Amino acid sequence: MAALAAAFAAAGSNEQAKELLSQLERSRPQQYVLPYNIAKIYAAARNKSKAFDWLDKAYDEGNPDLIELNSEPIFDGIRRDARFLDLERRVGWNV
Repeated sequence: MAALAAAFAAAGSNEQAKELLSQLERSRPQQYVLPYNIAKIYAAARNKSKAFDWLDKAYDEGNPDLIELNSEPIFDGIRRDARFLDLERRVGWNV
């Protein structure tokens, strides 16, 4: 569902992306949803603030998917942001 929401957001189909994103966020108390995947949706939707909120949650939870930060194209729009560079350093990437 997260991948589909990210695809909708990247394609500019914001209503469909928002609907799926809302479902994912509401389901978090009942089932684990990777914060990294939610961050990808927000990054695709060009919502930097929310993307960084969820990337920080992913870091706090020790999400192993953060290893993909330096190669995940969906983050290209926020890659030059100082917060992204800081996160890459915290994860262990030499930037």
